[in-house]
Amino acid sequence: MVAEDQLDLFWGPGLILPPGLPASVIRVVTIHDVVWKRYPDTMGRFNRIVYRLLVNRSIREANVLIAVSNSTALEARSLLDLPEARIHVIYNAVSEGCRPYPHK
Repeated sequence: MVAEDQLDLFWGPGLILPPGLPASVIRVVTIHDVVWKRYPDTMGRFNRIVYRLLVNRSIREANVLIAVSNSTALEARSLLDLPEARIHVIYNAVSEGCRPYPHK
């Protein structure tokens, strides 16, 4: 399906990239936290396995990693042994000028 859509970029907001993306597709992943690495015992067995397999692969394959805070970026770099240049902090917020769409 991705190949049929001729995507230039795929963003995985939930930390997981689908397997089999064409090499031409730029891969972006958002890291909200690293609980699967820091506190794996807080997750169920199935989720631990899924995260260990799919998330680690997604992070390796991503061209760009987005962290939702400086704290998340620091922890991800430390726990995942990632170079600073691979992670960009983009906060979960809207710009100051953003206004709700007026309802009629």
